[in-house]
Amino acid sequence: MQTFSSEAMQQQWRSFWIASAASFALVAPFAALEAITSRGFRNGAPVALFVVMWLLPLAFFMVLAPLTRHPRPRLHDWIGNAALLARVASLAVIAWLWVSLVGDQLPCFLGAANCD
Repeated sequence: MQTFSSEAMQQQWRSFWIASAASFALVAPFAALEAITSRGFRNGAPVALFVVMWLLPLAFFMVLAPLTRHPRPRLHDWIGNAALLARVASLAVIAWLWVSLVGDQLPCFLGAANCD
């Protein structure tokens, strides 16, 4: 059984807060565009949209963080290689979802009429 040290938990929290801040920095310009073009969210703020837009990069950065600390498994470690492949595949899916969502909602952020 693996035990976690206080230092490891602090590293996890640090990674979470950095990922949260980076995610917020990615979403804030779109929220500002929405607020400006809809004259201060006259129909209410699309909170669910911005939460999803924040959660996707948060998940991306949290999956990416261990890869930056331990980039590659050993060559004979097939479980490590499979985990690396799963991480890379999940990063690709998360990135695709976020780019698709932003691309779909970009006209709304820019003030298009009859945007839902």
